[in-house]
Amino acid sequence: MKINIKSTNLELTPAITDYLDNKLSVLKKFKRYFGGEEENWLCQAEVGKQTSHHQHGEIFRAEVQLFFNKQHIYKEAVADNLYAAIDQVKDEVESALAAHSNKRQTLIRRGGRAVKNILRGVNPFKR
Repeated sequence: MKINIKSTNLELTPAITDYLDNKLSVLKKFKRYFGGEEENWLCQAEVGKQTSHHQHGEIFRAEVQLFFNKQHIYKEAVADNLYAAIDQVKDEVESALAAHSNKRQTLIRRGGRAVKNILRGVNPFKR
């Protein structure tokens, strides 16, 4: 998986880059659900300060766009701490990937069930 990292209103340090790489590399465990080559996956991450003139501290945001097999997942998180925002966006992307894989498996099973009913001679579209 190729990971592109961009920062806005914030200096991108090696610590932030390493933390983001570690969190997003966990998404590789979903590779088996989507087939395809993992090298073709593209992850674009953006971290930064939302604004710098809040009355009660700074607000950080993290967003991730994941492109794979003609699919696109976009998630964004906002928090008081940059690392908390990264953790939240990673969790959101994981849940979106899990939902996507469950939907894909359901469609495959539904198609298999329809083919099986056709072979049996039952009308698969009758409810």
